[in-house]
Amino acid sequence: MPPDHRQVLRVLVAWGLAGFGLMAWGLVWLEPWPTIFGATLVVMARLWRSDRFDRLWERAGHGPA
Repeated sequence: MPPDHRQVLRVLVAWGLAGFGLMAWGLVWLEPWPTIFGATLVVMARLWRSDRFDRLWERAGHGPA
């Protein structure tokens, strides 16, 4: 895996963990805003991560012709 992808993936994993922490905190304290914001962070980090893997796949020559 190229170093630029590895660095971005580490950031996205950190965002996902932060979102999970916010979501868990919001669920424990029954607060809607941290729960919604945390879930949004988790989903956005996951979608962005999937996009990065798609770019890596295309870079390896397996993408559309």
